[in-house]
Amino acid sequence: MREARIIVPLKDNDGNDLTAVHTFAKHALCRKFGGFTATPISGGWMDDDGTFYEDHSIAYDIAMVPDRQDDVLRDLVLELGVMARQLAMYCRYASGTVEIIDTSKALAA
Repeated sequence: MREARIIVPLKDNDGNDLTAVHTFAKHALCRKFGGFTATPISGGWMDDDGTFYEDHSIAYDIAMVPDRQDDVLRDLVLELGVMARQLAMYCRYASGTVEIIDTSKALAA
């Protein structure tokens, strides 16, 4: 097994608390992968216009076999992104591949 990681912000883009999303994430990670380790983190990014954004988040690390459950993890990250009203979500698979998952289309639906 190898370590995978997802990052879920503490607040949505309007500043609303996402405690319910984190509760859902914790239970889903336990059901789907057997457990998780949660670590508070902060990070930043810049949009195409040069606006800087800083996020405070929780990183969830899980152990999984590379490539076997990538679709399960990706689907969960997409679901969490919609619940958290995010346009994109970070996912690092157990293979080491990183994907910024675009949730904007699912969010608009």
